[in-house]
Amino acid sequence: MAIYHGTQKIVGLYHGTDKIVKRYKGTQLIFQSRVLPAGFIECEYLESTGTQYIELPFGFYKTDKVETKLSVDTSQKADKYMVAPKIWNDNKNRFGLGVHSAYVANGGYTAGYGDAITSSTLLQPPTTNDGLLHKWQYKDYVFSVVDLGLTKDVNSIVFETTTANLKLFYGYNTNTIGKIASYKHWKNNQLICNLIPCLDNTGTPCLYDRVSKTAFYNQGTGKFKYKVKIPNAYQQVEYIESSGTQYIDTGYVPQDKTSIDVSFEYNVLPTSSSYQTLISAGVGTYQLVEVEASNVIYFRYFSTGSSSATYNPALNTKYNINISSNGELSVDNHSAQSAYQGVVDTNLFLLRRANNINYFIGKLYSCQIYDNGSLVRCFVPCYHKSDNVIGLYDAVNDKFYTNAGTGTFTKGGDI
Repeated sequence: MAIYHGTQKIVGLYHGTDKIVKRYKGTQLIFQSRVLPAGFIECEYLESTGTQYIELPFGFYKTDKVETKLSVDTSQKADKYMVAPKIWNDNKNRFGLGVHSAYVANGGYTAGYGDAITSSTLLQPPTTNDGLLHKWQYKDYVFSVVDLGLTKDVNSIVFETTTANLKLFYGYNTNTIGKIASYKHWKNNQLICNLIPCLDNTGTPCLYDRVSKTAFYNQGTGKFKYKVKIPNAYQQVEYIESSGTQYIDTGYVPQDKTSIDVSFEYNVLPTSSSYQTLISAGVGTYQLVEVEASNVIYFRYFSTGSSSATYNPALNTKYNINISSNGELSVDNHSAQSAYQGVVDTNLFLLRRANNINYFIGKLYSCQIYDNGSLVRCFVPCYHKSDNVIGLYDAVNDKFYTNAGTGTFTKGGDI
């Protein structure tokens, strides 16, 4: 199926159950996604906050080859490796890419194996925690951070195989703050692992291995942060902002078992005489809607009567609203329950009530919509580079949604 945005054609193809998205300008291919299973969404990276990790089903040997694009938080002031064996108690069997506590005062990257992850394998820069993704490589007994021109030959170091499996976002018996954008591993000159960061069809972050056709998930606590990959014709931004006349028509009619996650911020607080609405569908008997008044949210889930939750919102504060498929709304540790009674009769709107009564004045950072557990909309704030039109890019259906109201959105900074 082809979708057009101006003169650009978007084509979704399938190779078996794997999805490839291609974008053309005329006959020129300007964007192509990497192969993922149907329903998966490619991300630019996964990011650990320090409690997440992924274990791989193999170890490391000195004749292996590794290529990875990652960033590591050098301000952690400890042994913090992004790639390392899960057991770190035998000096002869160590392997790590990241930073070492003895050298983080200089902000130095460290990579090595055996008992010599010391100053002899210090790769040095950066001197500050730049947070950037860099290409790391191990090949032919040489560690390198390719784009920074850092290398270290370790051929003379005694090393035995790491019998323990490797972990990502982990090293020296502790988890690490950092990002991984790709990871490839060769044994005996054969590619055995090619990991791509993505969201699965339930919206859960994972690393998908194109070799084994396996998705690897967080085995720690909490949840990976991520940045969804969108076509080059669009620039991702921190948020889109409504002045009270702009809204998004999602093109989706919510069903029983619909659930929604929205991250937002108020520019003007709602009052008892000036309500605001962030999420809404239906103008008839039954509605899916949340209406925000002074310190109260009124909520209907495919119903006629409203339940409510009391909370005290503030300006310059990011909030997350979750509407679950069992009819519960939660925000800022407060909740309201509403029972399903019947179907709604309009598409789901963001930043406006479906009957035109209330708009929302503030910022929208993200929105995900699920239908019976499957992700059907994954909205990314962005603008179209060629004409600066601001809107939300849906990474599920590869479609750009623009303002359905009047005036224009404003936007946050590029990310």
